[in-house]
Amino acid sequence: MTMEILVVEDDPKLRSVLSATAQVGGFDTREAESGSQAISLVSQGVGDVVLLDLGLPDYDGRELLIILRQLSDRPILVVSGRGSEQDRIEALDLGADDFIVKPFLPGELLARIRASLRRHGRPLPEAGDAAEGGFDAAGRLPSRLGSYLLDPFDQSVSFNGGKARLSDAEYRIFGALAGAAEAVLSRAELLAILYGEEAPATSKIIDVYISRVRAKLRDIPGGRDVLQTVTGSGWRLLEPPRTVSGIR
Repeated sequence: MTMEILVVEDDPKLRSVLSATAQVGGFDTREAESGSQAISLVSQGVGDVVLLDLGLPDYDGRELLIILRQLSDRPILVVSGRGSEQDRIEALDLGADDFIVKPFLPGELLARIRASLRRHGRPLPEAGDAAEGGFDAAGRLPSRLGSYLLDPFDQSVSFNGGKARLSDAEYRIFGALAGAAEAVLSRAELLAILYGEEAPATSKIIDVYISRVRAKLRDIPGGRDVLQTVTGSGWRLLEPPRTVSGIR
C-alpha cells in the first residue's frame, strides 16, 4: 500500500527537497504552499502524514496547527527553522506528533515519518517502494537531494559519475547542506548538528571539516566549487555544473 505525504511549505526549494526526500522513502507526495491550501487538502482527506512548516504567509503557524489537528488525527510533523525548547514544547502541546528542525538529515526525516506512522498503527511503505536503491541491511536509505546521492551505508556522496567517501562528521555536515537547498547554514547551526545542545558557541572545527569535504569533492567532475563560503554568514552547497564525459 502506498502512503501519501502532504508537504506544507511556502519555500519552493525546501518544498521540493521535502517531497523528494519522502519519495525516496517510497511515499507519494502532495504539496501545499499556503495554510489555506493545506486546510482544503486535509479537509478532503489528502495525506497520511502532514509535514508542516509554521512560517506560512497566510496563517499563524500555531493557529494552523490547531485547525489541522481538529480536522484530522493523522500524524503532523512540524518542520521548522525555529528549534528552541519553547518552540518544540508549544508545537507538541498544540497537537504536533513530532518537531524536526531545519536543516535536517534526510534519513532522520524518513525515520521520524516511519515512527509516526507506527505510533498511529498505520502501514509503512515496503522497502521495495523506495525510489533510489532501497534500504541497506541496517534499514538505512540512500537519499537523492538534487544532483547528490547520499548513501549512509558507506557515508558517501555521488554526483556527475564520481563518488567521495566522508567521515561521520563530514557526512552529517554535507547532508545538512544538501538538505538546505542552497540556503546558507551558519557555523552555529552546523555545530548544533554535530554536537546538539552541547555545541560550543564558537569553534574552528567546522572550518576543518569543510576543508576536508572540499578536498574530497575536488576530484569529482564539477565538484571543485560546489561548497561555497558566504563571508560573515556561513556555507552553502550549490548544485554541481552538468558535465559531459567528465569534462566541465
